[in-house]
Amino acid sequence: MAEQKIKKGDIVTLKSGGPRMTVQAIDSNDLVEVSYYTTKGGLETKSFPIDALKNADDTAYPNTIRLGR
Repeated sequence: MAEQKIKKGDIVTLKSGGPRMTVQAIDSNDLVEVSYYTTKGGLETKSFPIDALKNADDTAYPNTIRLGR
């Protein structure tokens, strides 16, 4: 089993790019179940090998998003 730097609740992205996703579970075969919102606002849940994911760069996103003025 690979060393798990990723844990349940982490925000991750695919190493090749894509949306920010929340880790829901990691099974004993290092398959990671993640949830994310699509560009149309739908919630998707998918599974990826842990080696295909990396922790998201949180410095690229503000903690608070202000809408309007």
